[in-house]
Amino acid sequence: MSKDYKGGVFGGLKYFWGNMPAIDILQLRANEGDTYTQPVDLLFAASGDLRNVIKTINSIPATYKQPVSVAINDQDFDIVARNLILLLTASIMPDRGCAVDWMLHLWYSSMLRPMDLDALSTWHSLIENALRGITANETPELRGKIWEVPFAHGASTIRVGLTKEKWTSLLSYLKAPAGMTKDDARSLRIAVTLAREDTNDRISICQRPAHRLCKQRYREDGILLPFGESRDDFTVPNPTFFQSGSWPMNDSGDPLGGWDWAEVLAADGGLATNDIYGKLYTHVKDVLGNFWDTLRSRTIDFKLINVDALTIGQYFPQNKFARIETSNIADDGYLGATQTLLHVTSLLKSPAENPHATVLLLFMNAVEDTISEEEQLKIMPAEVKRVLKFMPLDMQDSAATARYGKENVLRSYAAINVRDGTKYFEQ
Repeated sequence: MSKDYKGGVFGGLKYFWGNMPAIDILQLRANEGDTYTQPVDLLFAASGDLRNVIKTINSIPATYKQPVSVAINDQDFDIVARNLILLLTASIMPDRGCAVDWMLHLWYSSMLRPMDLDALSTWHSLIENALRGITANETPELRGKIWEVPFAHGASTIRVGLTKEKWTSLLSYLKAPAGMTKDDARSLRIAVTLAREDTNDRISICQRPAHRLCKQRYREDGILLPFGESRDDFTVPNPTFFQSGSWPMNDSGDPLGGWDWAEVLAADGGLATNDIYGKLYTHVKDVLGNFWDTLRSRTIDFKLINVDALTIGQYFPQNKFARIETSNIADDGYLGATQTLLHVTSLLKSPAENPHATVLLLFMNAVEDTISEEEQLKIMPAEVKRVLKFMPLDMQDSAATARYGKENVLRSYAAINVRDGTKYFEQ
């Protein structure tokens, strides 16, 4: 299964990373134009991690001078907590290099350094102050807190709406998991990432040898660093991953899935040119650095909430958005396209207000769900024939023709990549 709703989950687990490359949901220059004179309001209705938020903000042209409002929702509180901590860091931490390095490891590394935990404690007093304002209120309704961060050329505002219970829970994301050692955390993680040996092998044979080595190391230690860099200082379990006392993602969870492959390959990985995770490390640091810079050069108002997407309209009764990104809640396994549109289109600007206003829906499973077993058997011969154009079969090579040999496994994976999905998507 490749479903990822119900609070930004993926295969029933947390959607901390992406399985789709980050996109700019606004594309202002190609739509409204980079000299557009109106403020822009964006809604990420089932956000998952922040990659689409960051990609969109980083892509806004410098010539656009109007305020930007970004509403971010996810039903999964783990994800909202991580997103809030990352936004606070990007907005408030004054040292660019420290902020970027710390954000990268909080986002992608299963273990942190003691100094990273010290950085987390920086936000403890902020959360405690927010709690003091709501301790006397027992209502289950969302309670709000606003942090304003003025800069010389702009201002970031972070507005958060959470229940009292969730505000209290936030504190646990800022300290090491009680009683969990480095070895405990590693055991919990590899019990998932290394469990399905056959599956891992099938994935590995589709990769270059050097990339296999890098991926295996990341499966084992879960720390996003260039291959040759020391991991010795990473001794503290990342509290934003281990809140439940288990590893929260499935074994296919991979930071590489959240970023454009061509952009990652183009990154400078140093002398180890085949170190794909080293390139990812460089690419993500560049993206986060640009984000840190952008927050200090324009006026951005963030709003974070933690509700079911079905109810999101009641939390923004006065807001109308230029773009609404809904992840894949429109897949039939979740809300479906009709229900998704019914619940979010009332929040979209009218064509008269903004002819470019758009709801973006990701259909991860539409083609797969449309092709029946009977249809699959029907189209298989044509797909195999198409694959053989790119991967010729040597009938004299017994290894190449073996049913479960490497060559046939590769061809079976390749078949879906040469499929024309348009017909099934249109159905």
